[in-house]
Amino acid sequence: RGIRTTERQAPRADRHIELLAVGRLSPEKGLDLLLRALAELGATFPNLRLTIAGTGPEESRLRELVRELGLADKVMFIGYISDMPEIYSRSDLVVQSSLTEGLPNVMLEAAYLGVPVVATDVGGTREVIEHGVNGWLVRAGSVSSFTEGIRRFLDAPAEFIAMAGQGRRKVEAGFSIEARTEKQMQLYEELAGCNR
Repeated sequence: RGIRTTERQAPRADRHIELLAVGRLSPEKGLDLLLRALAELGATFPNLRLTIAGTGPEESRLRELVRELGLADKVMFIGYISDMPEIYSRSDLVVQSSLTEGLPNVMLEAAYLGVPVVATDVGGTREVIEHGVNGWLVRAGSVSSFTEGIRRFLDAPAEFIAMAGQGRRKVEAGFSIEARTEKQMQLYEELAGCNR
């Protein structure tokens, strides 16, 4: 059973703009930087909202930071969610603020579902998100860089939606079971050739 994607629309000025962050609430995810970026953007874009899906040891500290930054009415912690496609479908932009990553499933999921992405350029993120092609990469650890990345989406959402449309093709070509099996077989053949 395939996951259906619907035609995405640019956010309307008369409704909330929904940002989504998904992952473990731990220091390496850089969520404090994301919250600070949201606070900076709040004056210009008062209808911004952030949903954080995940659990972890940083939750109480992040909730306290939300209060300190005056974001209590803009940030929602929803814990662990098993039905992520529904959450992605309601989101205008997926944001990943990680300081380090392996190959992030969140990026694969967002790309496959055609959700616009702003993510830090760390670890395997670049394998999924090609800057300016199917998403937008920013410097890790920098509130200003992350703020600017989100602002670019807010200034030109249609451009980001068009980029996100490239995401599914990239995931199917490089990360499907078939594509992974083919890469594995090529590796085995190369190794077997080396041992002859």
